[in-house]
Amino acid sequence: MRDHLVVGIAGGSGSGKTTFCNRLTESVGADAVVTLHHDCYYHDLRHLSQEERYANNYDAPEALQTDLLVEHVHQLISGDSVVMPQYDYSTNSRIPGGFPLDPRPIIIIEGVLVLADETIRDICDLRIFVDTSDELRLERRCRRDSQERGRDVETIRRQWAETVLPMHQRYVEPSKRCAHLVVPAEAPNETAVRIVGGYLLAQLNVNRA
Repeated sequence: MRDHLVVGIAGGSGSGKTTFCNRLTESVGADAVVTLHHDCYYHDLRHLSQEERYANNYDAPEALQTDLLVEHVHQLISGDSVVMPQYDYSTNSRIPGGFPLDPRPIIIIEGVLVLADETIRDICDLRIFVDTSDELRLERRCRRDSQERGRDVETIRRQWAETVLPMHQRYVEPSKRCAHLVVPAEAPNETAVRIVGGYLLAQLNVNRA
């Protein structure tokens, strides 16, 4: 039996990564899982003007403080608690404080560029890519950013065309070949959730919740 497993879940913006992650957590039991969201680790841009923040490319690897995320994963593996940063997408800056996370047997790292980064891939025991069409991803992103982040659809579509899609094609799509499992997610894939959940529980001394 293993003491812990690290699972990387990647996929394009709006692919359904969070939904898959949440269903997987429900499947194995929330008490067995701790999740780190890569996009909580965006660099703090409070020193920039609002215009400069909006112009920043948030879909490139350098936009994220990945070294801190990897450090936090290693701390959780060692049995230590961490504080995951809290990011405000409406102002493109970090919020003081963060989310306290305690170590759990299953550590999930979720994010667009998770499998595009070698340092993250190297610490993952299981790498999953949630694969969804560009059309559906754009539709979901427009709905999410307008409803949850107060952005107008024209701005959302412009950002998609200028940075989101080009960075997806450059970094995210190629990272799919680094996955152990590719999950088609035009809708939540319950079969994949059951298979992955069963595998994780079989590797760990964890009882199903």
